[in-house]
Amino acid sequence: MDMSRHIKKWLNERVLREQFGEVFEDRIADVSEQVIRNRFTHTPQLEPVITFSSGWRLIPNLTQRRQLCEFWGTETNEWIGRRLSVYLVRKDRTDEATGVVRTSWEKRVRLPVSELEQAG
Repeated sequence: MDMSRHIKKWLNERVLREQFGEVFEDRIADVSEQVIRNRFTHTPQLEPVITFSSGWRLIPNLTQRRQLCEFWGTETNEWIGRRLSVYLVRKDRTDEATGVVRTSWEKRVRLPVSELEQAG
């Protein structure tokens, strides 16, 4: 048995930066609902999970969900087989009280260049 298929691969900020150079692109293999433990509230909740053909997974946030619906509609069965890019955007925020600049990274989604060329 190949144990690697039982290790879930989540697309998070660290993975996107260290393994993919801030941009990941792959074909959507499945979109399902799964019970996921919320890391902030520590309670389980039902979330959409996108699984890519390479086995990497993404839980899209609300902004990403809206963007995906704009791309392909609300029926996730229509997303299967589509190519998607997940990328990082650097956000620098200055604390008004201290003047300290804090850097964070946001995951976003977009259509790959090849998909944009086909659509246009």
